[in-house]
Amino acid sequence: MILGGWQRLIPDNILSTLKIGGIGVHGSSEMLPKGRGRSPVNWSLIEGKNRYVLQLFLMTPGIDDGDILDFQTFDINKWDTCRTVYYKISVVQKRKLLELIPKIIKNEFKRIPQTGEPTFYPKRTPDDGLINWNQTSEKLYDFIRAITKPYPGAFSYLDNKKIKIWKAQPFDNKITYDQNKVGQIVEIFSSGDFVVNCYTGSLLVTEYDGTVSISKIFTS
Repeated sequence: MILGGWQRLIPDNILSTLKIGGIGVHGSSEMLPKGRGRSPVNWSLIEGKNRYVLQLFLMTPGIDDGDILDFQTFDINKWDTCRTVYYKISVVQKRKLLELIPKIIKNEFKRIPQTGEPTFYPKRTPDDGLINWNQTSEKLYDFIRAITKPYPGAFSYLDNKKIKIWKAQPFDNKITYDQNKVGQIVEIFSSGDFVVNCYTGSLLVTEYDGTVSISKIFTS
């Protein structure tokens, strides 16, 4: 059995029927047992990590706790979103499975026990996409790119109407808006792109759903 991306545990009464065993696929910015659990791609981007470790492990009834069979590290760069990280995962996963499966069939593979204190990422829901504007523009950028399409997206409220934000980037730290409140729209360009004042710096929003107005303030 090969399993990747299925956020449910496979019980022992299923695993025990496998002649050879099951290969689970999991990743985070650290080697297992760090970063077990749910939504590791989203959490890695939200936390501003710059690498991702894709790991193939021997499936058990537990949470991502089997012996590691193989792994590969790749970059999370400043342009990546959750979508492009999944592109990279698909490339690495394909390559690693093609290398590992023949070794498993021949019983010529290695098992690396997980060591150390485990950490777990919690489940994310669409409601977790609510934006807290009282952050730096860099933190907001990481948050938005972590849950953009194909996920439900980041959102905020403007005059009690939900505005979904799909794409944004830090705008500037030297062009300041000291007289404006955090979360306030301070510029709207002819393209429809707009700038929001942040706790530190400002954020340029370039793809969104909804209608915005100058000087309006986003609320969490």
